[in-house]
Amino acid sequence: MSPKCNTADVLTRTQWKTQLTVMFLFPSVFFFSFHFFTTNVPDDTNNIKINATHRPCQYEKAIGHFNQTFSQQKNPEANWEWISDQPDCLIVDFVHSLKKFHLFEPVTILFIGDSLDHRSVQELCNVWPLDEAKRAKYNDELANKASSSHKASVLCTNGVLTVAHFIIHGMKRTCSNGGCSGKIDSRVYNTTAQRIEKLLAHDILADDFLEGIFKGPVVAMIGSCLWDLSQGCNYSPSIDPLFLDDYTRGIKNNYKAVKAAGVHHVFWRTCPPLSKVYSDKNNRIGAGRTRSNQEILNHRLLEVVAKENIGIVVDWWKMISDHVPEENIDMWDGKHYNKGPTLAFVNMFLNTVFYHHEELMRGS
Repeated sequence: MSPKCNTADVLTRTQWKTQLTVMFLFPSVFFFSFHFFTTNVPDDTNNIKINATHRPCQYEKAIGHFNQTFSQQKNPEANWEWISDQPDCLIVDFVHSLKKFHLFEPVTILFIGDSLDHRSVQELCNVWPLDEAKRAKYNDELANKASSSHKASVLCTNGVLTVAHFIIHGMKRTCSNGGCSGKIDSRVYNTTAQRIEKLLAHDILADDFLEGIFKGPVVAMIGSCLWDLSQGCNYSPSIDPLFLDDYTRGIKNNYKAVKAAGVHHVFWRTCPPLSKVYSDKNNRIGAGRTRSNQEILNHRLLEVVAKENIGIVVDWWKMISDHVPEENIDMWDGKHYNKGPTLAFVNMFLNTVFYHHEELMRGS
């Protein structure tokens, strides 16, 4: 039996089993004292100033904890709240506040990755109160440009902030994943760098696309792990050293490709842990998607990005594996997280972006 492809259709199921969700701070507290805010933030947010006396915040390292846990079976809407353990480094609820946030010039947040990233953008777009007709128009136009029958790309914008997803099928190679890569997008290239070079500007960053809304800085986050552990790449419960070298080259090549395409700031993400049941099953049948393989690829990503100084890694693996009880990591398919933990990670990523590049918050 051929494997099911990770498409948008799969991700819209309502029977998510995961018990892992996250509760955000109520949006009205958005303008509390953030790491670089002055102690008393005035109503005039254009007067925001950097407080150089605070120690640097490292949101990307997931230094924090979840406030409380709930069983989704008892309360489907219950979430967890992510709390920073760094003094003076409070977590801002950007997810719910950006829909009405107008402190900066136009900015594009671009997720380059697999179905986990597709879901991240999908859930973030669903938070925004966009007119449904406008949302459909954006998604249809982007899907048509990507020639994807499954709408592998998604996009939404409030006219100032735009978020989008560009799908890739592995860090270095195009992994077949049982033929899914060709089904999701018929335009298959041998390497991810080639895919970025040939398609990113055309699909996402074209100057004339959607009346030129991509005029401001572009911030990209790249993530790849699940496809790399599928057919056509490392489909084995152990990592082939030659494949690991290939993965390393992919990291470097993709950085060059996104910079050449016009991306201003590059971030990366680690791959969050699979459920133990799913990982153990793959160990038994000799498949590649296991937690031990994830750890190896995540470690290599952290190592290469730091050594080459090619961006910042936001550690989704650590956020979950170090702070979530094993019994609560329970997804319906073993790999796709529910809305809560997905948006919790997105929010940690946005806190990382606007901390390291606070100039994006200045402007109109």
